[in-house]
Amino acid sequence: QTINTMPTVDISTPMLFDVNLWVLHKEAYPIIDEAYKELKNNKGSTLVINGNADSTGLEAKNRPLSLNRANAVKHVLVKRGINPSRITTIGHGSQEPVATNRTYEGKQENRNAVMTISPAKNVTILLGKD
Repeated sequence: QTINTMPTVDISTPMLFDVNLWVLHKEAYPIIDEAYKELKNNKGSTLVINGNADSTGLEAKNRPLSLNRANAVKHVLVKRGINPSRITTIGHGSQEPVATNRTYEGKQENRNAVMTISPAKNVTILLGKD
């Protein structure tokens, strides 16, 4: 019996960012690697990357910042060969916090990008008796 000792990486794990930046941390790459494997192995699946920001600053800056965070993740996947038409990026600004924006820790959690993979839609083909 073979036991897999590699830790499982959940692609829905938030990838965190520094204030006002969209540079990926090294901790993001194992998460992106898992998404890449899923997309490579399931050709019809699609990916949505939601970028978020904390409430620091104006929303007019937070929305494009959050989109840049999502696009930073997309860029890595496209560079590895994933068709960009399979990836949707959304920047939510500070409108969808996962934690309080009243503490340093909460703000840190809110500066993220999160991926969700949707499986390929099943297509049923009915064959006639012709």
